[in-house]
Amino acid sequence: MKRLLFCALAVCLLAAPQAHAADIEARDICLCRQVIARTLCKSPSEIDFIDRFQDSPNYSFTVFYAKKEERFICNVSGNEVRIKGNAWITLMRTVSVTVDPDTECVDLDYYVPECPRGPVRCCAPKSKADIQQQKDADFWSRPIPDLLQDELQTGIAREANATANQTAPGN
Repeated sequence: MKRLLFCALAVCLLAAPQAHAADIEARDICLCRQVIARTLCKSPSEIDFIDRFQDSPNYSFTVFYAKKEERFICNVSGNEVRIKGNAWITLMRTVSVTVDPDTECVDLDYYVPECPRGPVRCCAPKSKADIQQQKDADFWSRPIPDLLQDELQTGIAREANATANQTAPGN
């Protein structure tokens, strides 16, 4: 029994860092897509993620650029994102980013003069528990008259549906 309990505890402890690592990886992939897209004046949806190099923060992407598919390597480390690609010329960029320690989101304000400009924010995907916690916080931070109005509208809609179902032909 003790062994089973120990194994269950070990699995739980090992699963949490892997989930966190997967969230950070998703954030880094978003960040690399944005930097490559901004550098090439493309939409982030045109940048295809291929693979991650072993256990390093190096990611491989492809994009149709200069009449053919080109491969770009992206490295995310600390407060920098580096990209390298061999298109018609060797293309290398290093972009500084700002990491928000509270939310672990990364803010980026990088642009090429000929391309559209605007800030970018990449965050790790939220868990179901985080989403529910945010919904609860949003609900309880609303003024009471708004909550009562919503309850009234929900009740009126239920009553109307019940009345419509009772008066529908065939009942």
